Amino acid sequence: MKHILLFAGTTEGRILAEYLNTLKIATHACVATEYGEQLLLNLEYVETTSTRLTADDMISLINQEAFSAVIDATHPYATIVSANIQSACQATNTIYYRVIRESSELLVRSSHTVFVESVEDAVTYLKETSGNIFVTTGSKELYSYTQLPDFKTRIYARTLSSPSVVKECYELGIQGKHLIGMQGPFSVELNYAMLLHTHAKYLVTKESGLPGGFAEKIEAAKQAGVTCIIIGRPQDVKGYTIDEMKKIIPTL
Repeated sequence: MKHILLFAGTTEGRILAEYLNTLKIATHACVATEYGEQLLLNLEYVETTSTRLTADDMISLINQEAFSAVIDATHPYATIVSANIQSACQATNTIYYRVIRESSELLVRSSHTVFVESVEDAVTYLKETSGNIFVTTGSKELYSYTQLPDFKTRIYARTLSSPSVVKECYELGIQGKHLIGMQGPFSVELNYAMLLHTHAKYLVTKESGLPGGFAEKIEAAKQAGVTCIIIGRPQDVKGYTIDEMKKIIPTL
């Protein structure tokens, strides 16, 4: 009997969990947050946990449950997590599949976009500029933006609204009207309204692909006359698109 371990940190992860449930395939879905767990409730064949796992934890889980395969649908930038999943699969001789998004970089090159390789590179660029910055790169790397001399007045960060994330942002000094706690993806209209409301001159985003709301952010910035600083995704990531994965699953 098939038994799948799914690491679901993205829209693709949710879609695949629902697809596996439709096929009545027993699935253990691991997510990083309680919110992610709530999105997968009421799926009869999907058991969900929201505990963050180390590589050793993953090995123990795989050995205990004897999964047929592991599907890694974590965020394109969750490189450490993906490395741990791959390591656990190698250690347990378990089939590993990485779900990827097709890059949309070619769609957005213009005079109002700046491509950088990392958050640190984005901060270096922003040190030479003035004006408000609308940051949509998540809470984990917000610390880097505190390297800007005037970050408390320039930075407007949009993050998840979970208590732990809000607490982390407050401790960094990003708080009050400079902190927007919401769950995306967001429409062009809502992104546009936020850019206008914060008087942003710059929008910082990761090149997360269409399912991550990337195109909507780019279009909103274009309409608002805001410069986009785009952090390109890690290179040389090989895997399967969600449509390809849907064809593979029934054959496992």
